[in-house]
Amino acid sequence: SNKASCPFDNQLIITTTKTTMSKSIMSIYILVVVILLSIMTKTTNAGKRDSLNLCNDDPGDAYGCQTKAVQSPQVSCTGFESCSESPSIVSKGKNGMVECTGSRSCAEAALISTGKNVYCQGYESCLDSTSIIAKIVQCSGAKSCSNIDLITTETLMYCGGYKSCEKSTIISEKACNCDGLNSCVGAKIDSQQEILCQGTKSCLAAKINTPSITQCSGDKACKKAKIKANIVKLYGSSAGEEAQISADEVEAFGYNTLSYGEITSVNRTTLKVKVSREAAGTDSTVICEEGSTCTVECVDGCESLEVIQKQGSTTEISVSEPKASSTGLGKTKTTIECDSTTTHSNTTDGCPSMKVSTSDCEDREIETYLTHKRAIIAQRLLALNNEEQDNDKKLEEINHGAGMEEIEPEIETCHNTLSCENQYIDDSDAQCYGFEACAGASIAQLSSTDGMVYGYGEGSIEHGSIDTKGEAQCYGSLSCSHVDRFDAKTAICSGYESCIEVQGVMDVGSLDCIATRSCSGNHIYATGNVKCNANRACQQSIITTGKSVQCEGHYGCAESKIDAGGPVKCTSQGACHKAIIRSKVS
Repeated sequence: SNKASCPFDNQLIITTTKTTMSKSIMSIYILVVVILLSIMTKTTNAGKRDSLNLCNDDPGDAYGCQTKAVQSPQVSCTGFESCSESPSIVSKGKNGMVECTGSRSCAEAALISTGKNVYCQGYESCLDSTSIIAKIVQCSGAKSCSNIDLITTETLMYCGGYKSCEKSTIISEKACNCDGLNSCVGAKIDSQQEILCQGTKSCLAAKINTPSITQCSGDKACKKAKIKANIVKLYGSSAGEEAQISADEVEAFGYNTLSYGEITSVNRTTLKVKVSREAAGTDSTVICEEGSTCTVECVDGCESLEVIQKQGSTTEISVSEPKASSTGLGKTKTTIECDSTTTHSNTTDGCPSMKVSTSDCEDREIETYLTHKRAIIAQRLLALNNEEQDNDKKLEEINHGAGMEEIEPEIETCHNTLSCENQYIDDSDAQCYGFEACAGASIAQLSSTDGMVYGYGEGSIEHGSIDTKGEAQCYGSLSCSHVDRFDAKTAICSGYESCIEVQGVMDVGSLDCIATRSCSGNHIYATGNVKCNANRACQQSIITTGKSVQCEGHYGCAESKIDAGGPVKCTSQGACHKAIIRSKVS
């Protein structure tokens, strides 16, 4: 070896970029092969059973086309599990469209394909499917597109509901929007244009790749994410915490948004980082790799940031302040040129600390230092992350329709299209599973303290009324919307535009609005917590509660009037925009 011997070589952990890249390429190749084989296997096996058995039943009925192939110029699966486990759901032609609006209506399908748009609007409507191929895919129901092997769009991808695209693989020729709480958590996203993570924890632990812009503007939007992009914008509080970022440009202005995170110039000739004092957070690191020219601008200072300069790289660091005439993220003027030629720490002038390498030996020493630093950070974060996971677990414990097998129907009365239209229903189980199955119906569970109302089909209970001392689950698109009365102990609105525009006061104990536009346009009175955790959930509403209000979706609670006895949380981009808020908790 031509490398000089270093006294600390026996402690080194040396990373090999070529090996890592080769492994990464091989991993991607294996993933694609596995997905293709999975699609072929499911389609082949299902085809043997159903290739000549196209569905002739009504997909507006519950289970109407379950396990059967569905093919039509325009496909509408509106009943509960109406097209679930299908070998193929195909809409051909330029104006082809697939609508999966009932709860679990297209779940576990092998293939959903159309030349135009796919709408997964019901709760778990396209969950666990193998492949979705379309021009535009809109996943607006809670968990509507979770755990899908591959979603391919020619133009746009929208993930607006709670956990709507969780752990899915997404390839978009244009843009991808993750707007709901946890909407793209753990997802793999590859987009040719911008990727917008605008909901709270919307891209938590996601793998993001784009030659364009990634914007993380919700609270903890890209925490623990791995991001490769041309430009990365971190505007939400803690938006890039623990993230690993490779980019040409990074802007960080959200509070604590870079805490425990790393920005690297690996495989890039230039890197520009602009970070404010409050954004630098704790133990954040910028690494300027060999062959790169890196510029770091600290707006108002960034003493808690550390800059690593490897051998063969150059770094320019400055401290600036906003110009008097500028607002927001406007122009700045340089006040200090920082020393970027020597190793130093504990600065008092607003400059970051530095580690500078001038040799292979010092590079290896820095790699050892970074390995130790990461281990210390990981240990420090362990307790914090355990506490956060406990909080997430409590959120999951809310009954978002967990265990569908536990609510298999005992009666068959309202499972078909319009089957209970305009009827009076006083059963303790009101099961509205078909398309508009209980449209215009009056549901009055006055004698039962544990009644259940199931609005699982598209438009189920629309223009009707709900009066229950138990729980209302409004999982279909437009379910429980435009009703004359809505009284319930607990209500969960997880279908697209579910529970919107109730004619009177929506009188509930606790309320979860976790799908795009759910609960919007309402007068809500609650004794418990109100959660508006999806894109534009609870928009233009009047909300009164003795407890807390969470507005954690993109523009959640926008233009609303909120009066709360507990805290009001507005953490996503646009959340509480133009809202009037009064809280008894300061």
